[in-house]
Amino acid sequence: MSFDSRTQIPKTGFIKSRHLDDKSSVTMIIGLLKKLKHNDATTYNTILHF
Repeated sequence: MSFDSRTQIPKTGFIKSRHLDDKSSVTMIIGLLKKLKHNDATTYNTILHF
């Protein structure tokens, strides 16, 4: 866990942050899980046989 992401916003407008991509990924996964729960989606069980 990091509390100092060393965020920089240069004159170009791009945000530079060490953990911005991880936070975005977690946000997308949580949003997907909420959507699945809200729509009562059924999941498939996958069984792999080797």
